[in-house]
Amino acid sequence: MKSAGVAAAGLFFTAAALAAEEPGWLETARGRGAGEAAGRHEVVVLFEERMVDVGRSERKERVREAVRIMKPGARGSALAAAQGAGDQFKLVGAWKVRPDGEVTAYDKKAIMQADADASYEFSMSKVNLFIAPQTRAGDVIAWEYLSQSEPEAHETTWVFGGEKPTLRSRFGFRLPPDWTSRTVLRNAELTAVKDDEGFTVWEMIDVPALPDEPMMLPAVELSPSMTVAYGPPETVKRSDRRFDTWEKVAAWYAAVAGPQIVSDHASVRSTAAGLASGSASRREAIEAVARFAQGIRYLNTAVGRSVAEPHPAPLVLQNRYGDCEDKAILMMALLRALGVEAHPVLALTSRAGRVDPGFPGLHSFNHAIVAVAQPEGVSLPGSIDGGALGPLVLFDPTDAHTGFGDIPEYLQGTLALLAHPTGGRLVAVPELSPDASLRAAEVAARFSPEGGLEVEALIRYEGQYASHRRAHYGSVRGERRSQELAAAIASRHGKAAVTSFEVRGAETPGAPVELQYTARLEQPGRETSGLRTLPAGILLTTRAERLAAGKRITPLRIPVGYREAHRLTLSIPAGWRLASEPPDVTSHSDVGRYALAGRLEEGRLILERHLTVSAATVAPEGYAAVQRFFDDVAKGDSAGIVLERTAP
Repeated sequence: MKSAGVAAAGLFFTAAALAAEEPGWLETARGRGAGEAAGRHEVVVLFEERMVDVGRSERKERVREAVRIMKPGARGSALAAAQGAGDQFKLVGAWKVRPDGEVTAYDKKAIMQADADASYEFSMSKVNLFIAPQTRAGDVIAWEYLSQSEPEAHETTWVFGGEKPTLRSRFGFRLPPDWTSRTVLRNAELTAVKDDEGFTVWEMIDVPALPDEPMMLPAVELSPSMTVAYGPPETVKRSDRRFDTWEKVAAWYAAVAGPQIVSDHASVRSTAAGLASGSASRREAIEAVARFAQGIRYLNTAVGRSVAEPHPAPLVLQNRYGDCEDKAILMMALLRALGVEAHPVLALTSRAGRVDPGFPGLHSFNHAIVAVAQPEGVSLPGSIDGGALGPLVLFDPTDAHTGFGDIPEYLQGTLALLAHPTGGRLVAVPELSPDASLRAAEVAARFSPEGGLEVEALIRYEGQYASHRRAHYGSVRGERRSQELAAAIASRHGKAAVTSFEVRGAETPGAPVELQYTARLEQPGRETSGLRTLPAGILLTTRAERLAAGKRITPLRIPVGYREAHRLTLSIPAGWRLASEPPDVTSHSDVGRYALAGRLEEGRLILERHLTVSAATVAPEGYAAVQRFFDDVAKGDSAGIVLERTAP
């Protein structure tokens, strides 16, 4: 289930105690059949409701959710609520109702609490889970909880429906009488109504499930959703959190983060000086600081006074751990100690949706990075125009594998907020060209007199291609690396052995990663009736997608661009010759280019493959052309090289 929004805590504390029977709202929700959703989905959402009661100093919420299990062993029947640091969570009740009406009630002991996921979704610290035991098809699982929080921003977002069919989805809020609000509704047309308790309510009936298609946009971009921003009169305390312009959001966060960038502390100054010692240029000094910040252990933490307020840089330095904001603060403090200006940046990871440039608000972000003054005479892919602040280089110190000047895949092409008291603004994070993420391979192959094929390979990875390899080899070490490679080769070419293996650059963020190895393939390809067939893609790995043919409902998203260059040199043994013309395949589309071409040179077949894929969002009507392009790539990669014996 979706989280309950920014807060997940304890609320209208006059709520009734845990009931022995199902509440009326649940009985009403169960009264609606699953309709067309029955039999086609494992879980159907019968009812979801979030009512937000905004006070002058706190926000209270009541959330009700009920789902029906449609198939045995259904996945996705767990109910989940995110709980931010400092928030309270109070279970009103949890229930399981059998098809015959038998009700089982659960108390707070049934609630499990887990860490929020650590995959760059930095907004939450804990998740409360209710997983009813011994469920069967037809069971209804439900809960009601209350929350209370002191939010950083006067705003909240609700998504109607999502990955499961939803029969009824309701969202409402109530403000103090003198407060005002603004709203934005996406992917739907709804009219709000006032209920008897003074809540402004939006409701949707029979929201279909999102289709399950590969390479989709984030669900929040496709589902009906709304965001409400509100605030007190400008004469009232905390009216600075109305956030009706991006400049106000930027100035507010700069004021929160600025005092924590303590660059004149003795420990910060000495650490910065030590990191920069031996650097031949300002860029090298910045890179040394960047690598140090990357090495600080990531741990989701909060100060307590404010979930948006980082810890002071000296404390982060002393602890050697912190969350994304802490790591950014420490990096800025170290840089400023060296005389390098740097600024905080709020970001939204791409899989969490997109920032709406027309609706300013703090809700738009889930991550913190750094904008560093670009060294004079240096031009880097991750550079942006900082306006009055000059050219800046965006850098994420939480990503331990991406070097200074590069942009992690999950940030490319997004919008971020440069925080500054006067020069803050919304900025576009660069979407790097395919050339910035490269896999280049040189493979030489020759037939051994003892049989089999002996190969030598040198593969070089750059940019985000290298970051992926670096992350992988961070967990795969020692002999496991060559064993893994041997297994991969054997899975494609039959029995194989890796005879030497070396990895270079895997320990240094931003450096190219190189793999150099030799291997022996015992029985590559096929040999019949004097013909020997080998695959053109010997030792080829690729990021190219295999897309299913047919109709597409949602846009296709290729998140980042990349380039691949593969050169195979095959020595043709004595007594053999090439039986047909070398492969020659080309294909073009709006998202990329592909070419495979071969030629003979002095008894050797030289086969060159080039693939360039650009980041793109493809509308459903353009899907077929993109699918055909990737089909062409797959056909070219699977082309055969046919040799035949010559007459004695």
